[in-house]
Amino acid sequence: MINCFNVFFESYISVFFIFNAFMNIFIIISFTPHMNFIQRQNTIRKSMLVAAAAVFLFAIIGQLMLDVLNVTMSAMKLTGAILIGPAAYDMVVGHSIDNKKEHKNDMHFFPIGVPTLAGPGVFTTVLMILKNGGAADLIPSILGIIAALFTTYFVVNTGNRFFSTINSSYIRMMSVFFGTILLALSAQFFIDGMIMVSKLIIK
Repeated sequence: MINCFNVFFESYISVFFIFNAFMNIFIIISFTPHMNFIQRQNTIRKSMLVAAAAVFLFAIIGQLMLDVLNVTMSAMKLTGAILIGPAAYDMVVGHSIDNKKEHKNDMHFFPIGVPTLAGPGVFTTVLMILKNGGAADLIPSILGIIAALFTTYFVVNTGNRFFSTINSSYIRMMSVFFGTILLALSAQFFIDGMIMVSKLIIK
């Protein structure tokens, strides 16, 4: 019983912190300055559903997909860099993706659901949790992941209630700040991916 709780808690903490809900509050607000409170709340709900679906889909077929297609984790890292980089750049220079009409209705898919909420870091963490645990750890691990998803939704949704009244000029400042952080994250994904590639080449 104690071991099950430990597995649940470790899974919960690992996934919750890799989701980085507190920073994502501001990133989502920066992505959606054109939305009012209700619209952003609906976008957050849909984004979390997309993120949850992506996480569990990857948990079920992720390792098989990586093995069958011979996709390495370095490729996942580089893909994350490619996905995050352009959206982060748009946030910094002020050409936010939400100003493009074709993206206004599907932002919960990209860039918010994936890869902002559920990105390579989340996929890798979930995969490692399920891969490293035994059969007895499967249920508490899955419950921990589900609890982390619900907590992330609660934190982001609560943050939306508090910060939706922020002045547009402050949102622009937030957009530049968190866009810069996302660009750095994109660069880190690229660096990590290239390090992994170089290690494979050396071997």
